[in-house]
Amino acid sequence: MPEIKVRPARNSDRRPVAEFTARTWVWGDYISSVWRRWMDAGGLFVAEIGGKVVGVVRVSLRAGGEAYIQGARVAPGFRGAGVGRAMTSEALRWASSMGAGFATLATSEDNLPARRVAEALGFRVEQRVVRVSAPRKRCRAPGVRPLSPGEAASLISSPSGVRPVKFDEYSWSTMTPEDAARYAEEGFAAGVGDPPRAAAFYQPWEGPTVMVDFVSGDRADSEVLGLHLRSEAISLSAGRVWGYLRDDDGVISGLRRAGFRVRSRGYLIYRRDLRTVASPA
Repeated sequence: MPEIKVRPARNSDRRPVAEFTARTWVWGDYISSVWRRWMDAGGLFVAEIGGKVVGVVRVSLRAGGEAYIQGARVAPGFRGAGVGRAMTSEALRWASSMGAGFATLATSEDNLPARRVAEALGFRVEQRVVRVSAPRKRCRAPGVRPLSPGEAASLISSPSGVRPVKFDEYSWSTMTPEDAARYAEEGFAAGVGDPPRAAAFYQPWEGPTVMVDFVSGDRADSEVLGLHLRSEAISLSAGRVWGYLRDDDGVISGLRRAGFRVRSRGYLIYRRDLRTVASPA
């Protein structure tokens, strides 16, 4: 079994990492484009075997005691040798030493090797998210109105039993009441009811598109919010609406009725408590 050394990344590691991540997907990878920002922020680690850099992982510390693990990559030819597990274990130890209370990560549900590593290290599935999309269309959305910052924040503050999340730069982060209030201040928060019982938070994005970040409500309310989002794409000169949302039956069925397509393959968001992370098995 080769010895795996995991250490903080150095500037000189960018080249070898760029070489083995160049063909992660058909279009390449985003690791090289965010490398300098991740280096400056800290929490970036690489794995070596025999002095050769063969893996990379990043852990970011977030509000509320969360540590998010992302960008785990292993060079072809070294997969299945325990590199991913060694890197994730070190990332967990570092996050715990920095005061994080829990760790999260996300992976495609068909990425079985990544799922096996996560589950072996004590992670458990917290929720499933799916991609939704619809072309712009002028629609009637009766009952939808702008939310005030206080109303938006209260909808996120209400306990629902599941941590609200939003997609942000190739990762999922916790949607906070402060986030919701900002969407409302910017003019990108819509609700149904008075007081509001359902909401959609969204923003103009590159493409141009409308990125939908969060939707709550039953099937009827989600349908009318979906219609509103499609009309908003016209107002914002965007061609479509898309985003990743929690696989909630009411929300997803409502958006389908509003003309959204839902990708069958989803992503799994895992979570692990870090209070007992001193020596992962």
